[in-house]
Amino acid sequence: MTFSPEDYKNAVMSCRFCPMCHDVDAVTTIARTETHSPRGRGLALFAIEKGLLQFDADVADAMYAFTADGLSREACAGHIRHDDMVIEARRRLVEAGAAPASAVAVLDNIRKTRNPWGAVEPDAAALAGKPAPGAKVFVVFGSTARARRPSVLEATAEICNRANVKVNYSTHEPDGGLLIYQLGFRGAALSAARALEILILESGARTVVTPDPDVFRSLTGGFDAYPGLPKNIEVLHISQFALKLIESGSLAFRGSSARVAWHDPCAFARFSVLHDAPRNLLHIIGGRSPFEFEWRGRRARCSGECGGLSITNPKTAAAIASNRLAEGARTGAAAIITTAAAADILDAASKLNNNDPAVLELAEFAAEHLS
Repeated sequence: MTFSPEDYKNAVMSCRFCPMCHDVDAVTTIARTETHSPRGRGLALFAIEKGLLQFDADVADAMYAFTADGLSREACAGHIRHDDMVIEARRRLVEAGAAPASAVAVLDNIRKTRNPWGAVEPDAAALAGKPAPGAKVFVVFGSTARARRPSVLEATAEICNRANVKVNYSTHEPDGGLLIYQLGFRGAALSAARALEILILESGARTVVTPDPDVFRSLTGGFDAYPGLPKNIEVLHISQFALKLIESGSLAFRGSSARVAWHDPCAFARFSVLHDAPRNLLHIIGGRSPFEFEWRGRRARCSGECGGLSITNPKTAAAIASNRLAEGARTGAAAIITTAAAADILDAASKLNNNDPAVLELAEFAAEHLS
């Protein structure tokens, strides 16, 4: 959904005096400063509109200390698009040459290594097996799995292999563009999204499977001027795909007695909404519904990884993750299950807390319990 100059001005005028969503803004709850609040961001952008401020390092500090997780809009009575307002401000900061070095580094890393961290990725074929050209199913693993949690590649492939499903994928999978879009690099992001789409369409596959919520969000709902894949291409999260395989009799699980809670990634909570499939899969594996966070579904709080915060403001992101981990512990679960990016940051918080509760990734957990 595009965000017009009129939409931007409306958001600035609406947010500049309103504190309604302060209690759900992940950064505000940690920083506890007006500068790093929805109202503070709106006031700063209003001052720029009036010529009282300019897009500089101080404004960049306020705009990049934000998760873009959609919860502010969810809590807003007028459903003001605060995320889009901040993303547009970041675009203008990029245009003014005032984006922080950490954000610029993400774009540089993606151009050089296809992932935001500049990490050398492992051999995908060694982990997931050789791709099957011409297969009806195409897998997009996502940058986090490829660069930071390669066990997700193995787990996704194992689920497909156990069901005798041949899959194709790219051994040089590009980044899907959503993160760099959120960081203000609109043109590069749209080019990245279209490059991934061309790769998928040229494969001839009719079904796309991904373990990554942000990839799922981009391919199903798009962002900005990118509309997502054509509607004749089926896009499934690995949880949805596993449920279809279970229904067809191609996949079965041996069960688990683990007490687990499900953390809704923000992409599933509020964007390309997917609440039931992960819970249903966990119910099948565990024989009961997962424990639930107090803040769940459309009102699920961020883990700290959204909007590039874990890269631009890692200490704040880690504090947000610690809070979410503590909320998970209050459910009584022994482990929190989520998807790769959220698992990455929550797992780091868990290790600082003696793995209490532990943090597990959904595809990995499912693969471990295949019968």
